[in-house]
Amino acid sequence: MSCLPREWTILVLLPLLFSCGYSFPGMATVLPGGGTTIALQPFSNATQEPGLVTGIQESFSLELAKRGSFEQTTPGRADVVLSGVVESLEVRPVGFSRSDEALQYETVVRISAWLTNPKTGKVIWRIDGLQQSDSYGAAATTVIAQSSDFQANSTLNEGDLLRLSDVQVAESQQGDALQKVTDNLARELYNSMVDNF
Repeated sequence: MSCLPREWTILVLLPLLFSCGYSFPGMATVLPGGGTTIALQPFSNATQEPGLVTGIQESFSLELAKRGSFEQTTPGRADVVLSGVVESLEVRPVGFSRSDEALQYETVVRISAWLTNPKTGKVIWRIDGLQQSDSYGAAATTVIAQSSDFQANSTLNEGDLLRLSDVQVAESQQGDALQKVTDNLARELYNSMVDNF
């Protein structure tokens, strides 16, 4: 029984994968509705957190720049305009001590967004209920300073944990979690938009 060498098999299968419509997420080179330029309208904010909209839009602008496939411009020059609403921000306790003191919280943010054609005002793409979450320790004893997540994302260092009160630790950790959530929302929004999901 004769078999093709492994290299030949790969060369034969690669074109089949791509001809079947398979592609990596977020790799499209044209936005829904056509075009390569996008403008961002300020999202409306249905939460009580005043800086949340700015954080999400800054994260999305950074995601656009990092990917490099599309140019961000003004609404008058854009092929499409991204608008949206920050629907909710929920911070809920998810871990408790034996005396029912909250030791761990989860931050959940939910948004909806849509692309419109600036010439016609017609909505050409929409996603509803896009949601991301992250949890964090609310006391120094619940934060694992040696974890890769803490090392990569926290604005604190291990020495800070020993000097700060639990309230200060919780506030810092909440801010870090919110930043991570907005970055993840921006990435998922970008991928959903360019893949036209």
